[in-house]
Amino acid sequence: MADKDEHLKQAHHNEEFLEYLRENISIYADWYTICIYYTALHYIEAYLDILFQHPTNNFERDRDIKQYLDKSTRKKFRLLKDVSENARYNIIDINVEGIDKEFEPALEFIKNNINELINSHM
Repeated sequence: MADKDEHLKQAHHNEEFLEYLRENISIYADWYTICIYYTALHYIEAYLDILFQHPTNNFERDRDIKQYLDKSTRKKFRLLKDVSENARYNIIDINVEGIDKEFEPALEFIKNNINELINSHM
């Protein structure tokens, strides 16, 4: 099971990959949204680790997110989760405008919020 530092390292690694995908957004918009979701997930998992919460499946993770994160963060994470699932399973076309106006700001909100929460526990 990964700890806080490992989750943060993976989130930063994913952000580096997002930079590459961003250069080719018209080709890889689906992968971009999937990677945004997993980046947000690793930030959230890092925070859950410092609360001694280590979900082992989606049900447990959803329960912990509902219990430990504020409504705004949960809503933005749900947006990223839904669009990621749609890209993976329903093979929908991802609108680049949606990435710019909704998905990237949602990730930035989650990242900032989680970093503040982590710092408040240090």
